[in-house]
Amino acid sequence: ENHDKCIIGGACGNQVKVIGITLDDILRYEINQSMTLKNQPLLIKISIALTIIMFILGLINSILSFLTFQNENLRKVGCGIYLLASSITSLLTISMFTINFWFILLTQINLSVHRGGCISIEPLLKLFLYFDTWLNACVAIERAINVYQGVNFNKEKSQRFARWIIFILPFCISATIIHEPLHRNIFEHQLEDQIFGTKVIVEMHKWCVVNYSRVIQDYNTAILFIHLIGPFIANLFSALFIIFGTARQRSSAQTSQSYMEHIREQFREHKRLLISPSILLILSMPRLIISLLPGCVKFEPMNSNLSPTSINQPRWKYFQQRKLMWITILIIVIVLIIIIPIIIIKSKKPVVADVSTTGSRINIPSNARWKQNGITIAGGNYDGDALNQLESPRGLYVDDEQSVYIADTSNQRIMKWKNDAASGEVVAGGNEQGNRTDQLNQPTDVIVDKATDSFIICDRENRRVMTWSRRNSTTSGEIIIANIKCWRLTMDNQRFLYVTDTDKHE
Repeated sequence: ENHDKCIIGGACGNQVKVIGITLDDILRYEINQSMTLKNQPLLIKISIALTIIMFILGLINSILSFLTFQNENLRKVGCGIYLLASSITSLLTISMFTINFWFILLTQINLSVHRGGCISIEPLLKLFLYFDTWLNACVAIERAINVYQGVNFNKEKSQRFARWIIFILPFCISATIIHEPLHRNIFEHQLEDQIFGTKVIVEMHKWCVVNYSRVIQDYNTAILFIHLIGPFIANLFSALFIIFGTARQRSSAQTSQSYMEHIREQFREHKRLLISPSILLILSMPRLIISLLPGCVKFEPMNSNLSPTSINQPRWKYFQQRKLMWITILIIVIVLIIIIPIIIIKSKKPVVADVSTTGSRINIPSNARWKQNGITIAGGNYDGDALNQLESPRGLYVDDEQSVYIADTSNQRIMKWKNDAASGEVVAGGNEQGNRTDQLNQPTDVIVDKATDSFIICDRENRRVMTWSRRNSTTSGEIIIANIKCWRLTMDNQRFLYVTDTDKHE
């Protein structure tokens, strides 16, 4: 290479490292020194506008997320605590990105790079960015643990663990990037020209650079890979565990569908868990590529008749144009990758309306017409406690085999009625009214948790919610929520349980 033209970069011994696409490299020689923002080039004005828009959108998103997860009910598990912290770190990240942009811009206009800003701004930006990505990875990991443990998932332990993670994680991340401030410094570069035999400074630039030894550079690249690839792997494997784990549990509980059918269904339900980390990895690729290809910044004279030692009106024409071309192409590809799937998903009109019930999905045609006269599928033989009778039944649940589970409230039991059966069978309770774990007291609702193959029952007058295995050998249940005047309950596709409490009106 022509080292007499190599001003700064890996080939010169001084590396320029800025997070993401190297904003410092791109903008520095487009900025007109000692001129107001109004008189800056179009590229700078566009960059300013985009930075302001990104900051406003990021601010709104972070505030709304923070207000959402301020609700204590959403922070009863670790996921809510992680997401609350993530709303704060997202705000700090977008704020530091904005500060970093204005630091580059204003210090180049006024040529007053402060060592404090040079040392602290970009490491802080990396700290908040890495912190946010690891918090989102923790959310994915906890969801996978929730699927694995089912009703045995300990919410209090999850909360304690989340608080410890949020406390320890910033120190761990800081320890991995502590080397960067120690190797950052200000590099001044003066461009000179010969005028009547006298050297005159025609242009001056100041760079905020990091100067690593080979060993430190290899360590820095490894750390970058860990913080970018690590959360992606955590998100990816957690999503796959949720998909395959839930499919395995449901296939053992529902024999009407094959294991592969359950897997396809879970992929459709949880595809966003795979798409999100993939997009984040794609957006991170420029940082990984730049970290492996430090290169150098070269200055080509605009007048080819000038000698190598006489550089008049220097600009990095070739290098700059080539780099901006590839960056433009990269941005276009990223935008297309994000926008095209969204357009495809939005443009598809569903043939049926999906109505999500307690753990099962019913496909109802959009033009369906309901029959005006129904039929009796359970009871109808006056009130009583015989197997073909019900007394004050409340909630019911229909499984994939069209069997109906009914909260037979006044008989203190849960009944199962198979399709077209003349009578039912007791599957929970039925041991008179009481508060033992094999008894119920005015049960008002029941659902089936397919993941654990168990009933979840509103045991109203005992002020508790119980789980009761569907295995025939089970004779008693287990209390999962105490001190609640339960009336109705349901579970969404992510296995979050929702219970109404008539005493607390919530």
